[in-house]
Amino acid sequence: MRDRAVGDRVAVDPNKPCGAGRYCAAVRPHPPRDRAAHRAFTVSWGPVRWVMLPELFPMRIRAAAVVLCVLFDWLFSMIVST
Repeated sequence: MRDRAVGDRVAVDPNKPCGAGRYCAAVRPHPPRDRAAHRAFTVSWGPVRWVMLPELFPMRIRAAAVVLCVLFDWLFSMIVST
């Protein structure tokens, strides 16, 4: 996508599904190789951290601690994925 810049106006066809354009197809995420493992993680350990994190901290600092944990989670996920 070298011929587009931030702020450029582009025409969008509302009849095409999301990801059907040639630019969307280039950046479409690929499905995981092991679908069974991905599904197992999604319904088991994946959401556990969102339940366990708030329970680790006392009420007086819980909100700030969860904010920091989520910040680091997003930050490290971004570092790992690039």
